[in-house]
Amino acid sequence: MKILESSNTRYLSQISYSSTYMDNMANSFCKSVYLNNYTKAFMNSDAEDLISLGNTSRTLDALTVPNLYIHSLYIYNRKLDTFISTDTGAFYKSSDFYDQEIVNMIKNDKQNKTSELVPFPRKCPTPAAYHEKSTDFTNTYTYKMQDNDASSDETRGAIILNINSDWLRNTMLSLNDGFTSKDCELFVINEDGLVINHSKSEDFMKNISNEDYIKHILSSKTPSGSFIQTINRKKYIFSYVSSSSLKWKFISMTPYSSVFSSIDKLKLVTVLFCIMVLILGLLFSIIASKRLYFPINALTNNIKKNFINLSASENNMDELNFISNTFIKIFDKANKLESLQNNNIESLKNDYLKKLLIGNESLSKSDTSNKIDELGISLDFENDILISILKLDHYKKFMEEFDEKDRSLYKYGTLNIAYEMISKRYTCEVVDMGTDHFAIIININESGEMTESIYDNLKTLVLEIQEYVIKYLHLSLSATLGYISHEKNTITYVYNNTLNISMYRLKYGHASIITPAVLKDILTDNFKFPSSKEKIILDSLKLGNIERAKEAYYDIISTISNYSYDNIMASIIYLIFSIYNTTNNLIENNHGSFSNVFTKFFSEVSSYETLDEINQTFINIFSEITNAEDTIKCNKSNIIAKNIIDVINENYHDKNLCLNSISERLNMSSVYIGRLFKEITRKSVSEYILNVRMEKVKYFLDNTNLPINEILERVGLERSNYFYTTFKKYFGVSLTNYKLETSQKKSK
Repeated sequence: MKILESSNTRYLSQISYSSTYMDNMANSFCKSVYLNNYTKAFMNSDAEDLISLGNTSRTLDALTVPNLYIHSLYIYNRKLDTFISTDTGAFYKSSDFYDQEIVNMIKNDKQNKTSELVPFPRKCPTPAAYHEKSTDFTNTYTYKMQDNDASSDETRGAIILNINSDWLRNTMLSLNDGFTSKDCELFVINEDGLVINHSKSEDFMKNISNEDYIKHILSSKTPSGSFIQTINRKKYIFSYVSSSSLKWKFISMTPYSSVFSSIDKLKLVTVLFCIMVLILGLLFSIIASKRLYFPINALTNNIKKNFINLSASENNMDELNFISNTFIKIFDKANKLESLQNNNIESLKNDYLKKLLIGNESLSKSDTSNKIDELGISLDFENDILISILKLDHYKKFMEEFDEKDRSLYKYGTLNIAYEMISKRYTCEVVDMGTDHFAIIININESGEMTESIYDNLKTLVLEIQEYVIKYLHLSLSATLGYISHEKNTITYVYNNTLNISMYRLKYGHASIITPAVLKDILTDNFKFPSSKEKIILDSLKLGNIERAKEAYYDIISTISNYSYDNIMASIIYLIFSIYNTTNNLIENNHGSFSNVFTKFFSEVSSYETLDEINQTFINIFSEITNAEDTIKCNKSNIIAKNIIDVINENYHDKNLCLNSISERLNMSSVYIGRLFKEITRKSVSEYILNVRMEKVKYFLDNTNLPINEILERVGLERSNYFYTTFKKYFGVSLTNYKLETSQKKSK
């Protein structure tokens, strides 16, 4: 259950990141349109100027076409009472404008110049819907920026941006296909309980605020969570994540039965199996009890032989009591051995320190001192504490290469090496956290030692640890030296901070030593994803230019690697989503295979340890995309060449048959199909037409007595010196000689 909740929360967070990015891009786009010279000229114009309107329309098209998530953009001038729409590239008076909802909103809503750009969901009509009174609408998120007169509330103009909600819906569907239960529903609501996106498009703008589970989510004080609720006698697992900037809730709704049906089946099978075993056991015991008495005496004698010291009372016991007493002794010894094993000091000490670091134990308890002494913990928590983390590099390979027993031995060896090295200088304890890392708790007990000196000493010791581990265990370690805790109650906080710093192994690579100083190099200004480079990648993949795509990708990585770990991962996730959406449009026939590539990326993204691993994955994806595109292009070329050949075979008798007439018939460029046909067949279209006609001439000469004039009429040729020359070139003899040879063959 916890695994499912964690998984759903992580995927919902990825959708939230995409929504926030969409909102940031929409805000930036609206502001850039507002600052555009042609837009401002139109919004402030007092008279209709067709040149100005045309320039503005072309400018808006140029701005919107590259952005796949944009449905349409309107610009409004109140003085002219005119709208320009990128949906049609035309301009309208407000009374004729097909989107009357926007017209009413602008004229009735008076805002300040500094009004915040906030998306609101709606069904945006198409141009045809207004005039034909149809119900053809597009689900969109609309941003409205009004330019108000400073001296009054009157609107001088407005910019309306409509974002296609399918951009976010495709993101949700890709996650629903790749990660969650196939019966899971993903949807997004606003603070009023209105559905603003749904894996089922027909539920857009549906008000579900009266549903009990929606009331529970909207009233929750936590930004994310999970709960179980019964709807129409059916249990569902709900997970939700909040977006503080958009005030949206991202919700997954998973039928309880679809998750736990296999477990319920296993329970039933287990119960039935136990009942069968019980019945068989009863039958066997009845049969065995009839024969048990005879070997009891032999068994008793064997036991007495193996026990050296038996008391007189034991020797005089009857067989059953003696055997019972013997088994009681054996059970007592087994319990003692089990107790000794469970009370293994090192195991208990590691478990206690692990709970202390993650916050499941507290140093403020009254029995803390006794517990520390009992477990033999050498640390003094009243002194300053520094937390260091050692991470196993290539952890996924480590898990795949060794079984559980071998992994335990390797970890034990690493722990001992770390303790031996650090304890030469400081009092410490090394804790196996049970995953891919060890935590080293170090007492900084030299009061005169400077912080810089402490880090220098620890770096030297960590280098020795790395050297010995790779030498004797052939494992690579990355180290993180965290902050110093001056109060014992902050040890969990310091551990979590150190763990966060260790995530920057992604940037600094394997076998690195990371300190809090790396945070000083992280840019803290407003992070902006380099969208121009993203567009270059997408355009390059469309054109099959993988080298240019690589260059733009490495430029993006160079830019985002200067920001925080969260920004780096969010950017990488966004970029792969963008490539995924573009790939769906480019490579329709390979959607299934490429969906698996992207699904694998998302399932493994959290296990990537360095940017080099992520980079290699992206480059592999680029290669697969371009290879698939080449295959598709080749298949399309063969189909076009076959269509040309079919046209020639059907119309060879037409004297006007040529490259231009074929291109008109296929509705394609004559230059393009001429070049393509020659690449495929190694012949020009005219050469192929002549070849077909000459073969038809030969057929009629061999199989009919038709005169040459009629034959030429049937194959689309004219009787001329060129024909006779061509005939001799094709068949090696003149037409006259060929007819004589044919006549002689027929007479025989």
